[in-house]
Amino acid sequence: MKIAFLLRFWPHFGGGETVTRVLANALCKKGHVVCVYYLWGRNSGVKTEIDPNITARKVVGISESSKDGVIEKKYYKAIEEQFRAFCKEDGIDIVINQWIPPKLCLKIVKGLDVKLITCLHTMVKYVPAKLKTLKEKVFYTIFGDNASYLRIYWKYKAGVLHSDRYVCLCKPYADDIVKLYKVKDKEKVVAIANPCAYGEAPQDIINKKQKEIIYVGRVIDIKRVDFLIDIWKKIEDKDFAKDWKFTIVGEGPDLQYNKDYAKELGCKRVFFEGFKEPKEYYERASLFAFASCQEGWGLVLVEAQVHGCVPVVMNSSPCFEYIIQDGQNGYLTPEKDKDQFAAALEKLMSDDDLRKRAALNAMESSKKYLASNIVCEWEKLFNELYK
Repeated sequence: MKIAFLLRFWPHFGGGETVTRVLANALCKKGHVVCVYYLWGRNSGVKTEIDPNITARKVVGISESSKDGVIEKKYYKAIEEQFRAFCKEDGIDIVINQWIPPKLCLKIVKGLDVKLITCLHTMVKYVPAKLKTLKEKVFYTIFGDNASYLRIYWKYKAGVLHSDRYVCLCKPYADDIVKLYKVKDKEKVVAIANPCAYGEAPQDIINKKQKEIIYVGRVIDIKRVDFLIDIWKKIEDKDFAKDWKFTIVGEGPDLQYNKDYAKELGCKRVFFEGFKEPKEYYERASLFAFASCQEGWGLVLVEAQVHGCVPVVMNSSPCFEYIIQDGQNGYLTPEKDKDQFAAALEKLMSDDDLRKRAALNAMESSKKYLASNIVCEWEKLFNELYK
């Protein structure tokens, strides 16, 4: 198959770009021809593996100033024309839309002999971390729980109804899409988890673990890093925690706020590392703390598990229960309950044997999300499209 991924950024930005790199590499190894068409170059400086057989083609003639991926409508025509030309020149069979607005993507593929797969990288029920504007406050007050669906209804509708397949990250999201848009052909909405960016780690990595809790990810409001700082403050002076430290790996618009907040609380042994390749942190840390208010998948949780770093997670999103079996390969705590989160950390930090068993279970359970396994699900999807 000749496959094209449509992206805003390449090769770096966030989880969507990581997943695309991993999946593109895996598809190349399976003999597929893979192209990546993108709008903006973004390179973090961290070395990443990209198969040399992947063809990457960038749109020209549009503004290079976008920091968050917002595509100005005045550039739609140029993007449509260039992406269409790329597809024709490369003889593409399947287009996988990762981040391009669905209506624009439909114009790109219109009249082309291609199959279109649209991917949803987030949870269906969108809940903002904070109601920041008067408009948001009024909207959520009037519509209540339904506001979370109404907010995204028109945004996703074209992609759901007119794609050949619509890929969600877990079954609850697929079920939500089918129900929300009254999809009659339920087979067109499927669930495929994100592949892990890392391969299996050696089991003896567990014997080298340090007394360290880490957070890895963007430092933005929905990740609620300030929750983790609050929780650390609750436990840092207790006897079981005195030889532990808390490390935050990542950057984002809320980084300075969280640094100031930790300083204001008088937190000890909290380290902000900025953007780094997280592999060495996964390898050495014993526990992974995560309090995001919404996640499409939580790729960092699988990455941590692969390296025997046991996740403790605030259970805000349905996908978490697919990754974590509570008390076995990690711990799920009630949404917004900082005391229960602190108690789960204490349980693991105080019991070396419990922590080691959970780490071994995490390494074993994470194998199903290795790229070599997830790529087989994608190939099955391709074959179904071309029966």
